[in-house]
Amino acid sequence: MSPVGSNLFEALRAGLADFRLQVEGEAGLKVRALGPSEGTVPDLVRRVLEALAEALAWLDGALEDARDTLRVADAAVALLETANAMLGGLATGLSFGDLPQAFGLDPRPFEAVSTALGQAHDAVATGTRVVGLLPAPENLSAIHEELVLLLGQRVDPSRTDAGALGALLVAIQPSPPPR
Repeated sequence: MSPVGSNLFEALRAGLADFRLQVEGEAGLKVRALGPSEGTVPDLVRRVLEALAEALAWLDGALEDARDTLRVADAAVALLETANAMLGGLATGLSFGDLPQAFGLDPRPFEAVSTALGQAHDAVATGTRVVGLLPAPENLSAIHEELVLLLGQRVDPSRTDAGALGALLVAIQPSPPPR
């Protein structure tokens, strides 16, 4: 089953892999047993699986369209992580201690700078966590690979196979009417 508490996109990939294993396994064999038979149940099964294949093909196209945007977001995450580390280091390492009093200076501005750096660090850390919810390029590639294994040529024209779900759909198509 899909990993609990993990990245949403990794969970999607794992769910697709689980579904593919079902299509290739015992559940797929049971559906294949319908063969070209006609009737309400076989027709419903065909329509549901065809609709699912269409939805998965759409998902693949949508993720492909988002890939360039997400590459920029991945660079933004790296920038935020770097800024977070820098601010964290400054916030913890920048201590004025008794230095202001030793020079007869008001310590409040120095305390304000330390507090502001700590708050900036917290804000950037929150931003990093939020942006971290976006999929990494490797998540999108892994999802695409699962979709290719399911749909084959439908999502990757360079493939010669129909994929697991595509092959299942072919196996349960009704026979053409006699001529």
